[in-house]
Amino acid sequence: MGMERIVLVRHAKAMDREAWKLDDLSRPLLPKGHKKAEGLAELLVKRYPSIDVIFASPATRTKETAQSIARAFPAAPLVLAEEILPDSGIVGYSKLLEQASIKGHKEIVVVGHEPDLSETVSMLCSNGRIHLHWKKAAFVELVMDGEGIWRIEAMIPASFF
Repeated sequence: MGMERIVLVRHAKAMDREAWKLDDLSRPLLPKGHKKAEGLAELLVKRYPSIDVIFASPATRTKETAQSIARAFPAAPLVLAEEILPDSGIVGYSKLLEQASIKGHKEIVVVGHEPDLSETVSMLCSNGRIHLHWKKAAFVELVMDGEGIWRIEAMIPASFF
């Protein structure tokens, strides 16, 4: 039996891309982003107490968001996955999800970037027919149904926590 639940999280609010003069991958969360990431972590641990592993893009903003989540799930390792760096697209996310499934993970959290997250949900759930875009720190929960099809179980905006 493969994966049963994927929680896809968009990183929290980071410094403005245009104002940041260094490499975009090193762009950190704003204090407001750190606070939102902590609230997100509190909600996730209440909603999904049995997360196996947390994957995050190595970009600083996703890593910092994932570190907040990882503190709420001390038994779940935090794995930085280069496959889901910004602009990796569906190919990177597919590779990551395949590897997670092969390793026997049942419930995972993936902290990544837009538009890659939306494209991944669209391909997994509707063969590219739905189009989502979610704000920073929001998350989408995907659940595998009895017929081996991913479906959207929940989409929670950051304003919720």
